[in-house]
Amino acid sequence: MLTNRELASLILLGAFVIVVLAVPKMRRAVLPPSLNVLKIALTSGSLLTVWGLFLLWCAAWVALAAVIGVWNFDLLKDTIFIVVTVGFPLLFRAVQAKSGTAIVGQIGRETLALSTLLLFYLNLEPFPLWGELIFQPLVTFLVLLRFAASRRPDGKQLEGCLGVLVTVAGLGLIVWTSVQLIANSGTRDWGGTLLELALSIWLPLVMFPFFYFAAFYAAAQKITRRLRRIYKPPALRRVTLAVVLGLHLRLKWARAFLPPYEKSLLRAKKFREADRLMREFREDVESREGREADRVSQLARFAGELGVDGEGAQVDRREFEGTKRALDFLVTAQGLRYERLGSRYWDDLTELVLRPVGRYGLPAEHGIHVETTADGRRWRAWRQMPSGWHLAIGSQNGENGHYLYTGAERPTSWPGDGDEWADVVRDLELPADWTRNDRPII
Repeated sequence: MLTNRELASLILLGAFVIVVLAVPKMRRAVLPPSLNVLKIALTSGSLLTVWGLFLLWCAAWVALAAVIGVWNFDLLKDTIFIVVTVGFPLLFRAVQAKSGTAIVGQIGRETLALSTLLLFYLNLEPFPLWGELIFQPLVTFLVLLRFAASRRPDGKQLEGCLGVLVTVAGLGLIVWTSVQLIANSGTRDWGGTLLELALSIWLPLVMFPFFYFAAFYAAAQKITRRLRRIYKPPALRRVTLAVVLGLHLRLKWARAFLPPYEKSLLRAKKFREADRLMREFREDVESREGREADRVSQLARFAGELGVDGEGAQVDRREFEGTKRALDFLVTAQGLRYERLGSRYWDDLTELVLRPVGRYGLPAEHGIHVETTADGRRWRAWRQMPSGWHLAIGSQNGENGHYLYTGAERPTSWPGDGDEWADVVRDLELPADWTRNDRPII
């Protein structure tokens, strides 16, 4: 039996579909793409096979749970809900995962995260139907409006106000649920509630083996397709067998087996040769993972340490790689806009150009400042690192090259002035903090 919250969600979803279909402009924008996606999904034999096997996998575990007494027919609705809203989205993400650990992390966030457990708690006692029909659209509107405000450089104040309203709504929902649980504690089937909670945890967890092998199969299939473009029978069969066996059913190795490694197989014509090359591939991946672990360990070890190394680079390298990439991109963005703005650089597009800043591994409050001279002919961008050190970049007069800066203080001069700035075109020696390779190894 549907709860008031679930019934209200279906009513609102139905109303939304009706509105989309009734408004010609919305119908033209939404219906054709949706039908195309549905057509592709229903005509793809591989997709239908994977989905069918996934449903059979879940059904087998549910049948086993029924035998041992942790599942009954009253949980059918919740089971379908978990499979559709948790299982299938996890399946789509799992086939892109780089390792089994990543898949476990995805499942953990869906089942054991505090937010997930809180959502289960809040769904125990929904509002009356009329209250749900008011509450759900209102909260959805506030969340969407807050998201839109967060995307605007001038929307931080509005975002904060809307965040307060969303928090108040959430607290109100917690209070309502708690009061109702206390009031109805004598009539609630707590055994059934515990079974529901257990179902929301164990059902996603038992999906892991299927997710893992589906992801491994997808990765191995990509490899074999690429090998077909390189080899012809009978060498194709021998090399493909060596490669698939050489992956040892490890998803991380299947994801790491990229074209550079495939090129090394070109000299292999026999199974034994390909097997030896696969062993070298595994050793190389393990070596790179070890070096990356050492790099991450060094970042943690020297966090907060002052001073430089033997090459003159700061020992505390936190966020150097992301900062350099972000500042480098600003050079491109400034160059593209310089002529369009009448031979002037911009200083008001930082948030737009760097969006999303997360791709650089920097926090949302990234602290990158872009400044221009009064005539707009020179610009600089700088950021203070977590260590307190400063990196800056800039250029002048539409030149192809650019200038680099490092220092304990933010730059007060402009690119081309004095010895503080290094010209990447003319100077033979650039700042060590800029030339140091801070990129992840894997």
